Amino acid sequence: MNKQKIITVNKDSKLMKEEDLMLVREEIKAGVGDEDPVIVDSSIFELLTIDDLPTEHVEITTGSVSDNDVLTLDWDGVIFREGDRIKVVVRCDEYSKFWWKSLGLQYYMCAFILSVETRQVETGDIKVVDHYNDDGIWISLSYVIDIPEIKNLGEALLYAKQLDRELKRPADELVKKVDEVFKKDIREREKRFWRATDLKEPQSAGEVDA
Repeated sequence: MNKQKIITVNKDSKLMKEEDLMLVREEIKAGVGDEDPVIVDSSIFELLTIDDLPTEHVEITTGSVSDNDVLTLDWDGVIFREGDRIKVVVRCDEYSKFWWKSLGLQYYMCAFILSVETRQVETGDIKVVDHYNDDGIWISLSYVIDIPEIKNLGEALLYAKQLDRELKRPADELVKKVDEVFKKDIREREKRFWRATDLKEPQSAGEVDA
């Protein structure tokens, strides 16, 4: 399949024409055996079900093409069929060069990975499939979700994204706690600075009279 070719449908209609659906199925099936996933337009993706996927292994993802033909993926992951179940692979790639959270990248990813591995042991509906740590410069984690009793691909993707947010919540809570500690420490240092000088401490935005 041409990865830049995104099939579109009438956006004013909630139903896809049968001939359009057949074309989508053919394009998806043509991707069987490819290393790269088949990219399906977002407006079509939410209309597809597991029955629109071939029984052979093929990975699909969702994206869109702008008016100037720029392809943008909606998320970093893929969906595939395994028997009568939908599986979603969620990927998380983080680079220290672009990491600006107060909690260090390695600590954040450690908390996130621990959350994923705990769910894997306790619930068994997810499984880590890849984990790489390049000395903290680049940390990657991929895990697959076994989607329960959902046949619509759009609903399956929403389920996966929600679960991913839940799994990241412990790490995000750590970030908030570190932020609070840093803010308190910085405020105390500022007070000490102004007390040590003859300068008047400037008013904060909330203290300035209207």
